[in-house]
Amino acid sequence: MIITRLEQQKRNRNRFNIWTEEGFVTAVSSDMVLKYSLKQDMEISSELLNRIKEEDDLKYAKERAMEYVAYQPRSRTEVVRKLKQKGLSPKSIDEAVETLERYHYLDDAEYVREFTRSYAKRYGKRVIEQKLLQKGISREVIDENMNIDDGREEQTALDIARKALRRSSEEDGFKIRQKLFRTLVSKGFSYDLSRSVTDRVMEEIEDED
Repeated sequence: MIITRLEQQKRNRNRFNIWTEEGFVTAVSSDMVLKYSLKQDMEISSELLNRIKEEDDLKYAKERAMEYVAYQPRSRTEVVRKLKQKGLSPKSIDEAVETLERYHYLDDAEYVREFTRSYAKRYGKRVIEQKLLQKGISREVIDENMNIDDGREEQTALDIARKALRRSSEEDGFKIRQKLFRTLVSKGFSYDLSRSVTDRVMEEIEDED
């Protein structure tokens, strides 16, 4: 086949559209144009064109994946989802993700540990686990790496309950208890922990009186 037109894209000046007598074929980066000396009226086999396209897809997948994880830590599933949105081939996506994992730019276990360290100051185990599941982390990886000390979780719950109490203008003891309990449960703390922490904070109020 013959390249009848090699057209630089208007929105992305680093990419070129390739046309043959059959019409539009594909788009590749300027790196591929230079590497394979692509130009108008050049004869090119479908095999070579497919190879160039595969190489360009992989390069593009790696670049987009690196940009995505450089902005903030991501899970493996999040990166795969992002690359799929770009219309890249499954093979390019797999190779790009494997490259990031090989160089430790992508590590679900470390992601869980870091995510837990950050969110354990604001939420209970249940909410943190749910957020991680939504990010595509397997339950096995979560169970192995989401290490939250029971004492630390209780202290976080106490801090949240005391802060909620300070912000409350409610004076009725029963309604205060209900509000504290609902707040803790909504933050992902277990019913038992929410109840015990609520009891403790209510006792603190009584002692002040």
